[in-house]
Amino acid sequence: MFIFSSCTEKIEDDDKTTMNKEEKNIVATWITYQEIKDIVDSSENEYDLNNNINNMYKLGLLTSASIDNYIQDIVNNDKVIAQILTNLGIDRVVTSADRMYYKTWVYEWGMSEDVVAYGAECSRGKYMPMQYLNRLLSDYFKSGVKTVEDAKKHKT
Repeated sequence: MFIFSSCTEKIEDDDKTTMNKEEKNIVATWITYQEIKDIVDSSENEYDLNNNINNMYKLGLLTSASIDNYIQDIVNNDKVIAQILTNLGIDRVVTSADRMYYKTWVYEWGMSEDVVAYGAECSRGKYMPMQYLNRLLSDYFKSGVKTVEDAKKHKT
């Protein structure tokens, strides 16, 4: 989501902040929630408002409870992604690119969190570890790897 990535970049760019990574992720999530709320509450630009409402409708976000659940899902996924980043040795907040990778691995390719965690362990210390992890998991997917045991046997 474009809103979320822009607010995490704002937090990262602020050299005066003393927040740790988890606190930055919490603040970024809260900012995202507030921005979504502001879009719905604001009617300055009718076209943008309509466009955003249509996008929410397409996602099935028809009530405040469904929007809250959607945001909570983002928060939960971000916690998992933040742990993956930590396992990779990357010290930054979760970005929209990280979310797209995770969505692909878990929801499109059906990778278990255990296989992703194992892949992250194997990718730690590599040049561009997130991209390395993506290539590794792509190879697992193409080879039909479904378990950590399969991944350990797999030659890359």
